[in-house]
Amino acid sequence: MIVTRFITCRAPRSLVRRYVYIPGYSAPSRDAKNSSEDLLHDMNNYILSNQPEEAEKLFSVIISRQNPPVEAFNQIIRGYGMTGKIEKAKIVFNEMNRKFAVEPDVNTHFEFIKMLCLHNMVDEALKIYNSMSQNLKSENRFIGLLILELISVGRVTESKDLLFESLSNNVIPDKNTLKLYVSRISEIEGQEGANAVLERINLE
Repeated sequence: MIVTRFITCRAPRSLVRRYVYIPGYSAPSRDAKNSSEDLLHDMNNYILSNQPEEAEKLFSVIISRQNPPVEAFNQIIRGYGMTGKIEKAKIVFNEMNRKFAVEPDVNTHFEFIKMLCLHNMVDEALKIYNSMSQNLKSENRFIGLLILELISVGRVTESKDLLFESLSNNVIPDKNTLKLYVSRISEIEGQEGANAVLERINLE
């Protein structure tokens, strides 16, 4: 019987099931002759089965090739976030373009920001988000993650500012996120505060 375990975080991270572990995963024998697609598949399963060392081995094989795929970097950052290897994730994120000519995409930024929020580093998460927003289009998943992270550490005004700015740019968090956000506002500011937010977000 395979038992899966879901890791959730404080208030914002309880929105979604972040990681599903697959205990005891064992990949077929892989080496430099295998396709990057096969290696990525096994790398992902090693991450989900909490075997970061095995994932790192495959990551090393992938990045030794020409034009390594951005997904390899996204996966290893996710894996480092799951195992608390924050500094390693930072090195990968900061050097992937300089050393490997691989530009971080939206998913790279999301994995990195999610990791920072998971480890209570909201200021760094906001810095990365603001930098990303200058070059890449924001998505509602970023806003949902950040506004709930901000409110969970008591930075209510900042969370509102970010939410209302995103709404003005037509980047709208999903309804479940908004409902949870309004609930948190109600706990902190009472129903009057919640109603004021509801008027702005027009949540049905």
